[in-house]
Amino acid sequence: TDFLGVEPDIADNDACRMEHAISAETMERLDRKLDKLTACE
Repeated sequence: TDFLGVEPDIADNDACRMEHAISAETMERLDRKLDKLTACE
């Protein structure tokens, strides 16, 4: 929530909806990209 500045309840709802809307492969790749991005900050 800090990264995007979104309220926790909105972030939770969005994450749940994303989890059910995209493939496991896409979710895994997105997760890896975000891990790299936050590691650089």
